[in-house]
Amino acid sequence: MFKNIQFILFTLVIVSCKSVAVQGSYQQTTKQKVVLGSIGLNSNFILEQGYDNTGLPNYEKEIKVSISAVPYSNTTYKAFSKAALLQEANFKVNYVDSLKNKPRYIDISIADNVLLIESLNANSNSAIKNYLSTQNEAKVVTSIGMALPANLINSIKEGEEYFLSEYGKKSYAITVYKKGELMVTIPFTDGVIFAYDVSSCCWQENNKHQIAIVDLVNNVNCPYKTHTSAKRAKKKNNYFKF
Repeated sequence: MFKNIQFILFTLVIVSCKSVAVQGSYQQTTKQKVVLGSIGLNSNFILEQGYDNTGLPNYEKEIKVSISAVPYSNTTYKAFSKAALLQEANFKVNYVDSLKNKPRYIDISIADNVLLIESLNANSNSAIKNYLSTQNEAKVVTSIGMALPANLINSIKEGEEYFLSEYGKKSYAITVYKKGELMVTIPFTDGVIFAYDVSSCCWQENNKHQIAIVDLVNNVNCPYKTHTSAKRAKKKNNYFKF
């Protein structure tokens, strides 16, 4: 009985070390520069969550994202501090727990899952789609926690619409619009990414007998008649046809 309690407490410690609470949900902590929209695999260590980036899809259209400015907590500030050392931040965050008005970081999440799924199924991402279909453990990064200098956070607060947009050669940034006009472009290299969350692909055979990604889910089962395994979706659908 005592050993069971010890195991549960140890598990809770490990989970708390690997994740941070963000607006009622949990994100994995990271020291690496995890890019929104990228493909990768989680790698678990005893007290740390790793992320192996394996691919970056071609997003030919801007994908709408939602952004919130969130006050730092003790845990998010500690996660930022660790990531800032590795990512060599050129700005500081003046966090004092006792102060009422705390500095903020930004939480960015994909808002247009339909366009994201359409992009992953596109011919331009055939290699990425094939990889996802053969690697069930591969995920899509659909939200990140990122620290930014105060002036960029103020620019974000003034904006009305936000997008994941192509920037440079095979890289991406957040673009901020107000009244349809581009206000500012913020490359991910301008900030420190210290938390992220991922979504799994759900597969189904379409009317052309091709396997396609039809949904993305986070910590829940795939919807009815869709599957986490592309191979299983193909076999199961064909079985019922016979």
